[in-house]
Amino acid sequence: MASTATVAPSAYVGPEAMVLDRARVEGTARVAGRAVVRGEAVVADQAVVSDHALVQDRAQILGRAKVRDWATV
Repeated sequence: MASTATVAPSAYVGPEAMVLDRARVEGTARVAGRAVVRGEAVVADQAVVSDHALVQDRAQILGRAKVRDWATV
């Protein structure tokens, strides 16, 4: 995790996942597998980003959304 990124204490980031730049993981969101969240992206609420998914720029993954496999948002 980058020192400029923010991860809530209630959120989960797996050991091989990355949260970079100014990205935020909030609520009970999960970033798992080898997923990457970067830029100014937000993953919040009960959303899940997993496998090799990439969430970048100013994307917002909210609610109960799931982004997985090799998806790019």
